[in-house]
Amino acid sequence: MKSNEICGIYSIINSYDGKMYIGSSSNIPKRYYRHLNSLRNCDHENRVLQRAFNKYGEKNFILAVIDICAEKDLLKIEQEWLNNCDRSMCYNINYDSNKPPSWKGKRHKKETKLKMSLAGKKRKHSPEAKEKIKEAWKIRRKLIVSDNTRKKLSLATKGSNNPMYGHSIYDVWLKKYGKEQADIKKKNWIDKNIKSHAHLKGENNPARRPEVRKKISKNRKGIPMPPEAIRQMKLTRKGRSLSESTKRKMSLTRKGELNAASKLTDIERKEIFNRFFQGISAIKLSKIYNVTKITIYNAIRYCHDSY
Repeated sequence: MKSNEICGIYSIINSYDGKMYIGSSSNIPKRYYRHLNSLRNCDHENRVLQRAFNKYGEKNFILAVIDICAEKDLLKIEQEWLNNCDRSMCYNINYDSNKPPSWKGKRHKKETKLKMSLAGKKRKHSPEAKEKIKEAWKIRRKLIVSDNTRKKLSLATKGSNNPMYGHSIYDVWLKKYGKEQADIKKKNWIDKNIKSHAHLKGENNPARRPEVRKKISKNRKGIPMPPEAIRQMKLTRKGRSLSESTKRKMSLTRKGELNAASKLTDIERKEIFNRFFQGISAIKLSKIYNVTKITIYNAIRYCHDSY
């Protein structure tokens, strides 16, 4: 036996209320740190001890060696301690030292699993139980990953440390699928992400509902509208009662640089389109061209529709 190994019976004592957990080991310090590691990670096999640890905190739990003995006598002496202890002041679930409560290496039968599954589907948590579960998970997250660890993880994946730094998703697709598949994925990405607001056009727009419009009107009474907002309203109202051919003509006369409200030239739009798929984000492009992120996405969509 090494000098730092202690063979015998130990107890993990809660200094707040005096309750304890009794166990035995041929190497008590090593066994204690295993307990501590499981408790910190919220996956200790003794749920009673785990709940107490979560409630009172690590600072209130101490290790005490209560008996030293030979390894061959461990279970016998542990059983004596368990028989003589006050069970109301004990965290142990099983009081038989020869049968520890562990399911490691065991498996349920298929019929048992099916019964457990059906029984679980019928059960529903009450609102109070759901709140308790939420609170328990909040505590668990804090115990598993501290704020300091979160900051370290964040710094470890920032800037050049990030595996995607200097690369676009298109580059990844090229390596993984080849040019043909990458181009298809690029087109699908544009259709999904840039044209996803199409379902909000026309009468589907929630801002056009009568009750919403009344609220907006009431809140805006007496407040003069800025010129930019007036121009935007004119653009959103254009062509509501016009024929399709007139709409098409008006659209052509206001497209690209011909539009009075246009903030970008056609050359700039093409530059944005190419640079976006070279890995430069929409936020960075908006700062370079001094426009909003929405304008950048509109420019990309404009170029995509033109090709």
